[in-house]
Formats: sequence, C-alpha cells, structure tokens
Amino acid sequence: MNIVVIIKKVLYVTFKAKLTMVDEKNTPDEDEPNTDQPEETPVEKESTVEPVETTSTQSFKINKIWIWQGLVAIFVILLIASIWTGGFGLVGSAVQDPPSQQPPAVNRLGTYDVHENTICTEDGKPVVYLFSTTWCPHCTWITDTFNSVAQEYVDAGKIVAYHWEIDIGDDTLTDEVETEVPAEHMSIYRQFNPGGSIPTFVFGCQYSRIGNGHEQANDLAAEDAEFRQLFDKLIEETG
Repeated sequence: MNIVVIIKKVLYVTFKAKLTMVDEKNTPDEDEPNTDQPEETPVEKESTVEPVETTSTQSFKINKIWIWQGLVAIFVILLIASIWTGGFGLVGSAVQDPPSQQPPAVNRLGTYDVHENTICTEDGKPVVYLFSTTWCPHCTWITDTFNSVAQEYVDAGKIVAYHWEIDIGDDTLTDEVETEVPAEHMSIYRQFNPGGSIPTFVFGCQYSRIGNGHEQANDLAAEDAEFRQLFDKLIEETG
C-alpha cells in the first residue's frame, strides 16, 4: 500500500479519536445538578484552597498534549517512510545502485587475481582496462609502460584497450579528449574494485589487480612482461 495513504489513515483515525475524547470531556453529565438554578449565596470566608481549573482550561491543556503527540507521531511515521524508501541511505538509494561485489579470486597468476568469468570482449577481441587519475603518483609511474604495450597490441588488432583517467573522464589511448567514462566501464571498475582505489587493472574480466605489482622494486620491465603474458593468454583463449 502507498505509504502516503497509510499516513493519512493513521492521522485521520488518531485525530478523530482525540476529538471524540474532547467532546466527551466538554459534555456535561446528565446526573449533575443544574448550575443555572438560583442558589443562596454563602457568606464569603477566607480559604486556603487552591482555585480549581475550569473545564476549558483543562481541555486546552489536553489539546496541547494531543497536538504534541500528533506531531511526534507524524515525525515517527515520516522517519520510518524515509528510511524504508532509502531517503537517508540506510536501506537503499534511489539515486544510484550500490556497486556489485568483486568476483572472488580463485587463484593468482603473478601479481594478478584470477577470476572464473567469461572473457569480456568487443568485436571478438578481449578488452583490457586501466583505471587511474591524473593526480595519482602510482598511476603516473605505470602509465607510459601500460600505454605502450596496450597500444602495440591494439595496433596489431589483437585486443581492445582503455586507459581511463576517471577524474577527468579521458581515455589516454585515443587522440580525442573524452570528458566522461561510459557507465558500462565504470560498472567494471566498481565490480572489480568496490573500494574505489587506483590504479586498477582489469584484463578480459578474468585478471585483475589493484595497485602496481613491481613499483617498490621500480621494475617497469617486470610490469611490461606481465602485461604481455596476460594479453597473450586472453588472445589465445578467445582465438
């Protein structure tokens, strides 16, 4: 049922019940004596008895309590409705779906995790990705080596490659200046790296690595060799 309809019904029943109680309080009892009849005026005496509140004063205080109770009820209902529909991001978000979990690695090959996935391809060729940013020093360290090897294989017609700088949305392997990473490519990035760190390598959706494997040793030749090894395996498996 629509949450708005539920709220309306709850408020209607609540306030109808409160108004009924007010009418019962303000209705004089039939058994009570008629106060309109003339009575003898007693001699005024000093008294220490506190003045009794009138019915109208009591009703006013009761109404104030009911108003506050009604406001609290409305707030609680709206809070529950907002949480249920993801308004506070506690159950889900209507703006953006949460990233899927990284496929569990079943093995390792060199410095890469191996996943039991179908190889992702374009035009029958395996697709390789590098996700980086312009301000990341680790990305800068690996960029030229990756771009050189990837471009060599692309020019040979063996693979499709993308190197997305996700902070500016540009693919450094093209002459054009892009401004946005395609949604399907960002989905790949989130799938293999839910934490969002960089650099992230995804080769054929079967091999992935977060970070550089040989930067500590400053060994770009080892990085080059691993790129070629994995590219060749993907080409062989899709050939």
